[in-house]
Amino acid sequence: MSRRRAAIDPFAWNKIIFDMWALQLEANTVIALRMARFAGGGAIASRENELMVSEKLNLQWELAMSAWAGTLGKTPESMARAAVRRTRTKVRANRKRLGGA
Repeated sequence: MSRRRAAIDPFAWNKIIFDMWALQLEANTVIALRMARFAGGGAIASRENELMVSEKLNLQWELAMSAWAGTLGKTPESMARAAVRRTRTKVRANRKRLGGA
């Protein structure tokens, strides 16, 4: 009995690249909003800096552990798609929190 192979989507990487492009646009907005917050200085800027660093480290740890555990995806395409999706979720939440909704 032979196993059937899953159909290969020839446009899978194109879709991932488009999602990465959209992530970049959202991230640029968050960067601009954070720069404005940093320019104000004080405790708010300090807290934002701590939050930014901890969020990045936590997300990278989460993605690495998910990849290691095999819960991020089974193929390179599904892993990339899941990583971009999770990152976009975090970036979108930051954009809303910083006032760039």
